[in-house]
Order: sequence, then C-alpha cells, then structure tokens
Amino acid sequence: MRIAVLAGGRGARLDGAKPVAPLAGRPLIEHVLDASRATGLPLLVVAKRATPLPALDEQVVLEPDAPHHPLVGVIAALRALPAGEDRVLAVGCDMPFVTAQLLLALAAGGGSAALECDGRLQPLPACYPLSALDALQRSLATQRPLREALAGLRPTVIAQPQLRALGDAARLLFNVNDDDRLGEAERLLSRPPPPRARPPRPARRG
Repeated sequence: MRIAVLAGGRGARLDGAKPVAPLAGRPLIEHVLDASRATGLPLLVVAKRATPLPALDEQVVLEPDAPHHPLVGVIAALRALPAGEDRVLAVGCDMPFVTAQLLLALAAGGGSAALECDGRLQPLPACYPLSALDALQRSLATQRPLREALAGLRPTVIAQPQLRALGDAARLLFNVNDDDRLGEAERLLSRPPPPRARPPRPARRG
C-alpha cells in the first residue's frame, strides 16, 4: 500500500492555495508529508493541474479537473497504484497534526480501515482498497459524500478508546479550511501535544 496525500480540493477559503498556505513558516502540506514520510511507506500527492504545490520529491498524480470531490483524489490514487499494491491510505493535505503512529495504526489491517470519533466515521485519514474502485466510482457518479462511501465499504474501525491511545483525537484530526483555522493551528503548534492516554489494562482473573 501507499499513502496518498490529497491536495486537489478547492481551498476557496484559503484563496485556492491550501497546500502552500504558510503554517509555522512552512507550506501546510509539508506538515502532513513529514508524518507520512516518517511511516516509511511509499507515498504520492494527488492534485489538480491548477493546484499550487511546493517543490516535492514525491510522485504527483494529477486527478481530473472536475468534479471537485475528495472521491476524485482517492480514485486517482487507486488507479496510480503500481502492480503489487492494493490499498491507499488517504490523508488530507490540511491535517497538520496527523502522526506517523496514527497512519501506521490504520495501515496495520487489511482492506478498508477508518477511525471513529464522537460516534462518526472519519473519511480521512482512512484506507481504501483497490477492490472497492468500482463502488467508489459509483459513489462519485451520485456525488455521495466520502464518509458515506467509506461506510459502504464496511471498514475495520479504530474506535475512540483505541484512538485515545494514539493521542488527542481533536488535535490528530484537526483540519485547516480557512484563515481562522490556520491561526488556531499556529497556536496549537506552540503548545506541546497532551500526553497519550494509556490503553486500559485487562482485568485480572482472580
């Protein structure tokens, strides 16, 4: 499998330049790429032809110019997989606090995999298998939301108690979609992340 950093969204509330929006002196996408590179997994970046990107060493896959839908990026990444790979771990370019540990936890299983937070399935980051390509294309044809398309794949779910062991869910899944959120991300970067919760110990048998 490989990680696919999705960068083809409109980013309209960030002047259409979300991947290169400055965060702590670096392009926003670079924070996501740092975590992705730290997994040791191969990765690619999916973008539209007009998407502004910083200079990258990673492979850039061009998705169709229309429509604007995250499924377009997931499908483009699946189609770009080399022989022998059958899954992509899709993550948004606007998630600066995602960690390598979180990505590796999702990658550990087979097939589709997703996080659950506050009772809701999280479509990014999540694993999408090549075997689901036809189903995802049908979902795109009807403009089905990415969350619903993922739920239809019946993914393996990392539930909130397990997610807590990987860090603060609100921080891990934080996404930047406007200037206010960008400013909040700057403030969060100045604070150390809260300690991870310890997983519960199994009960002893008496």
